[in-house]
Amino acid sequence: MIDPQFWWYLARATGFVAWGLLTVTVVWGLLLRTRLVARWVPWAWTADVHRFLGILAVIFTGLHVTGLLLDDYVQLSLTDVAVPFAAAWQPVPVALGVIAGYLMIAVVGSSLLMRRLPRRWWHRIHLTSYLLFWLATMHGITAGTDSGSGLARAAVAGAIVVVLLLTLLRTRAAAPLAVAAPPVASGVPRFHPLTVAEVRRETPDAVSVAFSVPAALASAYRFQPGQYLLVRTRIDGALVSRSYSICSGITDGELRIAVRQVPAGRMSTWITTALRTGDVLDVAPPAGTFTVELNSLRGRHILGVAAGSGITPVLSIISSVLATEPASRCTLIYGNRTPSTTLFAARLTALEDRHPGRLRVIHVRSREAGSSQDLRGHIDASTLQTVHADAALSGVESAYVCGPAPMTAQVQRILVENFTVNAAGVHTEVFTPTPAAPRSTAQTGPRTVVLRSGGRDHTVAVAPGETVLDAGLRAGLDLPYSCRAGICGTCTARTSATASASTSLPPAGDRLVLTCQMPAPTGSQVIDFDTAAQPATQAAAVPA
Repeated sequence: MIDPQFWWYLARATGFVAWGLLTVTVVWGLLLRTRLVARWVPWAWTADVHRFLGILAVIFTGLHVTGLLLDDYVQLSLTDVAVPFAAAWQPVPVALGVIAGYLMIAVVGSSLLMRRLPRRWWHRIHLTSYLLFWLATMHGITAGTDSGSGLARAAVAGAIVVVLLLTLLRTRAAAPLAVAAPPVASGVPRFHPLTVAEVRRETPDAVSVAFSVPAALASAYRFQPGQYLLVRTRIDGALVSRSYSICSGITDGELRIAVRQVPAGRMSTWITTALRTGDVLDVAPPAGTFTVELNSLRGRHILGVAAGSGITPVLSIISSVLATEPASRCTLIYGNRTPSTTLFAARLTALEDRHPGRLRVIHVRSREAGSSQDLRGHIDASTLQTVHADAALSGVESAYVCGPAPMTAQVQRILVENFTVNAAGVHTEVFTPTPAAPRSTAQTGPRTVVLRSGGRDHTVAVAPGETVLDAGLRAGLDLPYSCRAGICGTCTARTSATASASTSLPPAGDRLVLTCQMPAPTGSQVIDFDTAAQPATQAAAVPA
């Protein structure tokens, strides 16, 4: 025969264990949100532990309620433990426990149904776990017969202190994560020699290159997802520099770029065929404005659209969002010719497995499909409509589009006009250089131009075949530039008059010019570097 006091002891023990498991679950969730755990362990593993602890807390809470119902001392009925304030014995403390029990079922249940619930609903329900902790703690203090013991007091006090401290850290994390402000280019970029830590073959014609960053330079090379590096070296005696996008996420613990070989590309051919681990390259700190503002408290839908090598910055953005924003999800539309030419295919599959329900990758193949789920063709209006019909584009808050200029322009227009994505939330980047305008053959002698920089006007002579940027640098002016290939937009300036179509690139915006590609203009002009805004579209990498 069961000892009559067995149920009372069972209720006391399981109640204390249930509260302990609930506390650990809340603390674990706070650690995830403050990124104190996510940096060292995979998100999928931490999320599984989080859910498992919550399920255990529900099980022990059920045992706690069972013990109370079967105990003869308290004599609680099913109504007493199901309806708040219905109990005659300590109605308020019992009501706190009843409400906490319902909240626990809602929080844990929503976690189990996370893939089926709208993200915002799940997030709002999950936020009640903080109220749940305080209700359960007050229930234990006021209703528990063991609450006066030294062990119970120490446990409760410790739990409250830890939860308060982590909540404070979480509140601070509500501000955008400060990774690194995009550098403001001015004058000659400052290069540092970095040792190549690894050269990894990604596809037959592409590699990724990881750099070893000395501790003294760690802050200088802390990057925002989506930025690029300007790399410089000597090839056959000539100094060559090119920009390549960073492909690593901010929690990967490495600085890595991707380079695809381009026909007749000096730098890309050298890197993909001759560069070895241990070699040293001159590398400028991260730059670029094609970035995402991370916030660990946000829950949003990020869309990435990439073609070919355009995956490089988009991969950095998506992997960083998944690692730092547990309530966010990402969709990637990725275009390639064949599976064998697809950069980072294995890594994307691993990310999908690590973040089930939070990342969906849709491959678009123009020549050879990898599976029956792949879409055929190119990324265009038809592709986006097919994806949208599958609800993959619902609720998109921000989109990051990278690839050839015609594709990025078309996708940007379609997302805004057809799928009501806010225009300010669509960010584009091209990875092919803007074709240089033909150099004027009519110029037979130097032409003068006024360059405004640092608040002063400087009259500079531009020789035949010379660009405005080259002339300014030759004159000793401290002008902003980076790639010198019409790619990065760093040398953008505003012109006071409309330049002849034969003497400048098409403006990056109204009356904006890329001075590294601009020959001497006709007529009297002021080229203003001080008031020029960075163009909205910049390049992921110079493909040469």
